[in-house]
Amino acid sequence: WRIPAMNRELVERATHPDALAEITEELGDDWQAHAVNTEGGYIADRQTARGHILQRNKSFYEDNREVIFPSNSEERIRTRLGDDQVEVTFDPPPTSPFAPEISIDRLVLPLRWLGGNEIPESVAAAAIDGGFAFRIGSRQFHYDRLGLRRV
Repeated sequence: WRIPAMNRELVERATHPDALAEITEELGDDWQAHAVNTEGGYIADRQTARGHILQRNKSFYEDNREVIFPSNSEERIRTRLGDDQVEVTFDPPPTSPFAPEISIDRLVLPLRWLGGNEIPESVAAAAIDGGFAFRIGSRQFHYDRLGLRRV
């Protein structure tokens, strides 16, 4: 291999949709299931993003009414990253999906994900393929190679 001369070719052979389809076909069912799972996450992320787009070609005030400003001057406008968060503690701590020698004793979730459910003192997690799942009230969550997400 000649680096950096071959960088573009190496990246494209590993990430181009046609190359990925060929690899998936060649390596069988597990890789096909992985491809479907990955594509599903990508589609879900795009749909979520579409629901939060400001229409920049229209009036901010008149045509973007879904952007609500708080009437209480003490309240602050939050971005997704600045949203209120809660810490969930696991008992017993489940194994990390990224390193089997590490256990995870707690995770931080956006408060809005709980849908009004009370935060228990501790939560039991169940092993799933590639990670673990847990429930808080009526809400179920997965933590695996795709990160933390509501199911």
